[in-house]
Amino acid sequence: MRALERIACTNFVETDGYAYFSGRYYNGLYKVELETGKTAFLGYFEDEKLAQRNIHKEVFLRKNKIYMCPWKGRHVHIWNLSDQTLTSIEIRVEEKEPFFIDEVILGERSVFFVPDEEGFPVKRMDLESLKVTDVSEDCKMQGELMSRTKDIFPVPKLLETYHIEYTDQFFWKKVSERRWYAFQLLGCHILHYMDGWDKLEIIPLTVINKRELEEHLRKVRKELVNEDLVGEGGIKISELLDDMKLEESNGINVFRRSDSMGKKIWRCMKANS
Repeated sequence: MRALERIACTNFVETDGYAYFSGRYYNGLYKVELETGKTAFLGYFEDEKLAQRNIHKEVFLRKNKIYMCPWKGRHVHIWNLSDQTLTSIEIRVEEKEPFFIDEVILGERSVFFVPDEEGFPVKRMDLESLKVTDVSEDCKMQGELMSRTKDIFPVPKLLETYHIEYTDQFFWKKVSERRWYAFQLLGCHILHYMDGWDKLEIIPLTVINKRELEEHLRKVRKELVNEDLVGEGGIKISELLDDMKLEESNGINVFRRSDSMGKKIWRCMKANS
């Protein structure tokens, strides 16, 4: 399965039988009915690149709002469940601060964003005012380290039986007394387990507004074509060429604004060799 055909995430929020998450492989916001796999593409984060992978990692629910915390993205995004609106709060300035968020600390009134490199400030966002400030060295960051608050799946050997890959890169969530869910990283499925089972249920995701998603993916492909290609962990050359053929068959000239595409493909091939 090509990367742009996958719907997966690192982590998600569950409420009222639905999972909400930021897509792992490109810019996209999703809502999934856990029991059926019915999936709605809710839109994208307008202030982030369309082809950006891993925009968010940590996510939490508070007062009927879902907070998606930046990883390789630059913003906190807040999805309001009551009125279905999206709010964006800038955490790092584009290009001037090229760091990623390594850890998130969640407190009662504030959330802290710790960069992955030294020399960059820790950011604090007030959960009431949404104001973002730099944290001084003598500030005590009170709260839980979100990377250490995950549910631990009780039967890890079962994942080996089903040949589930990259299990260290996504999280299971216990959504009721006995039910566990996760999103398979390399695919388009929900993994479902109940305490006491000796099996996994693998539920395919079915997009209910496929036309809107396909239109969005067309824009993602165009952005990939017009930007430098990445090697490790990125879109494979064969996948991109397949996507380009698809665009051409739909009457779209993908080379119109990309005279250096050959050079970009050559650089990517060398990077992967």
